[in-house]
Amino acid sequence: MHCSKCESARFLSDSYCPDCGHYHEAPMLIKACKDIVPDFGNINNDLPEVEVFTGVVKNTLRYKRVVVDKENNREYGYWWVTLDNGETTREISLQSESELEDSLNKGDIVTIYCPTFRVLTYQVQNGLEDTITNDDFASAVVKHGMDGQQSSLRRIYEPDGLETGYILKTSFIIGLFILAAGGYGLLHLRMLFSAEAYAIAGVVLWGGISYLRMRKDQARFNKQDEYYQMIRRYLTLIRETTIYQLEGTQIKRPRLVDDSLCGKCEARIDNQTQYCCHCGHEQVSVTLSIDTQRCEGELSDTGDGLIIIEHGEGLVAPQRKSLKSQLLEQIAPVIEQVESDYTHEFAVGSSLTGNMVSDVILGTVIHRDLSSNINSWRTENVQKTTYTNRYGRSRTETKVLSRKDHRRSNLNGYVVIQTIDGDEVAYNPGSNQLSNTDVGDHVVVARSLLKLDRAGEHDYQQFYYNLSKNLYWDKECISSFSLGGMTGWVVSLLLIATVVAFFFEPVLAVISGTVTSFIVFAAHSAQKKNRAARLTFAESFASKLNLVHQHGKNWVKMLG
Repeated sequence: MHCSKCESARFLSDSYCPDCGHYHEAPMLIKACKDIVPDFGNINNDLPEVEVFTGVVKNTLRYKRVVVDKENNREYGYWWVTLDNGETTREISLQSESELEDSLNKGDIVTIYCPTFRVLTYQVQNGLEDTITNDDFASAVVKHGMDGQQSSLRRIYEPDGLETGYILKTSFIIGLFILAAGGYGLLHLRMLFSAEAYAIAGVVLWGGISYLRMRKDQARFNKQDEYYQMIRRYLTLIRETTIYQLEGTQIKRPRLVDDSLCGKCEARIDNQTQYCCHCGHEQVSVTLSIDTQRCEGELSDTGDGLIIIEHGEGLVAPQRKSLKSQLLEQIAPVIEQVESDYTHEFAVGSSLTGNMVSDVILGTVIHRDLSSNINSWRTENVQKTTYTNRYGRSRTETKVLSRKDHRRSNLNGYVVIQTIDGDEVAYNPGSNQLSNTDVGDHVVVARSLLKLDRAGEHDYQQFYYNLSKNLYWDKECISSFSLGGMTGWVVSLLLIATVVAFFFEPVLAVISGTVTSFIVFAAHSAQKKNRAARLTFAESFASKLNLVHQHGKNWVKMLG
C-alpha cells in the first residue's frame, strides 16, 4: 500500500507519511480471505457457525489449562494470541504442542479458521485468569509467509471410521437371539424344521440385519466425510491465499543502525525521513558548509539528541546524534562488566581461586525456536493382601484401589538476542520466560559467571527483564553455588571411626569426635565466608536492576 498523496511506501504502523507528512485518515487494513477468493461466497451457508479472521500477530503468551480431580492431574499447553487486521483485534487460544503453532511469532500474518464455535472447558492455570479473557478456541490455523503458507487442522472434524467388524459381531448375536426365539415359538406350535433350514434362516437373518446396519453406518460415515471434506476445501482456499494478496508484507518499518528519535513524540524513526511516521512532526534538518581551512570545529553535546558544532565565526550547525550513541551512553552502567576475585575455602584441603564476572546483555529478540515437551504417566494405589492357610501356604492378592493419570506440558527452546552492537547471542532463559517472550521484544539478561581453577565455569541467571512487556524475573542464583571438596568424605570416615572406637577404645572415640566437631565447625565457617563473598558480588546487580526499572520505558522507545 502507498501514501494517497505522494505514493511513497506505507506500513501498517504508520499514521503519517514520513516523506510528505500526510495524515492517513483511512486505516491500512490487512485484507480478508473472503475479499480475495470468490469461492468464499457460500461459506456462511455451508458452515453457519464459521469464523475466519486474518491479522498480524501482536502478542503471544503460552499458558496452561489443567484438569484436577480424583482420577486426573493433567495440564495442556495453549497459545493466547492477539491478532490485528488494522481495524479490529481478535484474542483467541490456539493449540500448543504443535510444530506450526509453536513456531508463530509476533509480526506473522495468520488466519484463524473456526468451522464451528468451540470453547475450552479446562480451568486456566492460577494467576492468568484475568489475562485469558475468553475460552474461544481456533481449531485451524494458517500462517501466510514470504515463502508460502503452512496450516494445521485439529482432528476433531475427521469422520469416525466404519464399524463393520462391530456390526458383524453384534448382528450375529442379535440374529442368534431372534432365531432362538423364533425356533422356540415354532417348537411350541409343533412345527419342526431340519437343522439345515435353521442354518440357512440364521445366515439370511444375520446377513439381512448386518446389511441394514452397515448401510446406515455407511450413510453416517458419508455424511461426516462430506462435512469434513467441505471444511478441508475451505481450508485449502485459505492456504492458497498468499501474503501478497493479503497486503501483509509491509507491517512495521525496519530498524536501521543510524535511526534517531522524533523530537516531539520520541519514537524511533529513520534518520533520513523528513517527518515522523507516528506523530507527523517535521524533523530538524540543517545543512551548513564549514570551511575547515579557516576554522576548527569543536563538538559539544546538548543532551537533547543534537550535536552542536561551534567554530571561530560563531556559526552553529545542529546535527542529529545517532540513536545508537545515545542508547549506549544510557545503558553503559548496566552492561558494564564487573569482575571480582574469589577464593573458595574448604575445611579440609587447599582453597580454590578464581573470579566472578557479570555479563549483562541488552538487545532485541530476533528469533525464537520453541518446542513443547509432553510427559504422561499413571500412578496406582495398590493394596496387597496375603492369605495363609492352615498348612502354612500363602498367597497374595493385589487390588487396585485407585488410578490417577498425570500429564505435564512444558516449553523448551531458546531465543536469539541481537545486541546494540549487532552481536547475536543464543540464550535459554527458562520455560516461563520463553512463554512470555515474543520476537521483537527488548530484553535485558543479567548473568553471573563463576570461574574456579580445577572446578570449571558456572553460569547463573541473576535476572531476566522483558522491557517490552514490563515483566521480570530476579531470582538471585550465584549464592546457591556449592562445592564441598573432601570435607564430606573426611567427616563421614571420622564418624565411622568414632563409632568403632567407642566399643574398643573410648579415649580414641573422644579424640575422633572432637576432631570431627572441629572440622564441621570449620566447614560451616568456610561455607558462610564463601557465601558472603558471593552475596557481596550479587549486590552489584541490584543497582543495575534499579536502572532498568527507572529507564526501561525510555529504552523501549529508543529500541523501537
